[in-house]
Amino acid sequence: MVVQRGQRTVAIDLLGLVRQSESGLMGMAVDAGFEQNREIHVCWSRAVGGERDNRITTFRAAEDWSAMAEVRDTLTGMPLGAEGIHSGCRLATAPDGSIYVGTGDTYGPTGPQSPESLAGKTLHITPDGDPATGDSVIHTIGHRNVQGLAIEPRPGRVYSAEHGPDVDDEVNLLQPGGNYGWNPDVGGQYNQNVPMTDTGRFPDAVEAVWSSGKPTLAPADIEFLGPEWGEWAGALAMANLKTQKLVLLRLSEDGRSVVDASILLEGEFGRLRSLAPEPDGSLLVTTSDSDNRDQVLRISPAAG
Repeated sequence: MVVQRGQRTVAIDLLGLVRQSESGLMGMAVDAGFEQNREIHVCWSRAVGGERDNRITTFRAAEDWSAMAEVRDTLTGMPLGAEGIHSGCRLATAPDGSIYVGTGDTYGPTGPQSPESLAGKTLHITPDGDPATGDSVIHTIGHRNVQGLAIEPRPGRVYSAEHGPDVDDEVNLLQPGGNYGWNPDVGGQYNQNVPMTDTGRFPDAVEAVWSSGKPTLAPADIEFLGPEWGEWAGALAMANLKTQKLVLLRLSEDGRSVVDASILLEGEFGRLRSLAPEPDGSLLVTTSDSDNRDQVLRISPAAG
């Protein structure tokens, strides 16, 4: 394991940025055409003139990385709850250039199952914000708070990780049009005492690939490991906040279950937030401890 230190400031103007509870500057993804256009997509919370939402804005990075200039608002209107809770907002760029987006239920009762709301969903858009397939940006419904998205290099399956209430964090294999069974609407009120995947109310709900049971781990991001990781090559790495550990999950051949697991870094560096693979197979891991001492770690597979 190698820990790299140092900091560089990149100026970015986010007019109306809301920093509240689980909202703020939440997700970033490099455009598939970055070498040509230097575009980076940013998911953030905004409130200006009575307008309040989570949105994706595309910026262009300066050649010297001194600043990022706004290019366009790529997708607006993702709900932002009054308390800033459950905003989700993870982004993942697919090889074809499209972008997957994870959203949260905003601590509201109706969003996850409503076809009219972008809350409690995964979305699939083009870099311009149009639907990547079909006539809707909505990819899947029935999610609580999607914090991680990862695309398996082969065969290109897309996975999400999301927080459960006091039980059942989940990793899900995303199927276009699938309902993942979260519905906190009980008598018009938000009620978390319902199953994460409620097959009673939704018989066709897609079951989770992995569930934490009790206690929850608070997963924040997921990424697939490269061939450099030996026996764990192709495993899904999952960063966790509450339990402060990096969990490796080996998936079954069909990708619908977990056949083995391992734990790294438990309690060594605090809350673990984001993961990013490096070309050499190592994994960048960010901490999220709100103590002005957060770090970016580089985790490498053992030699030999």
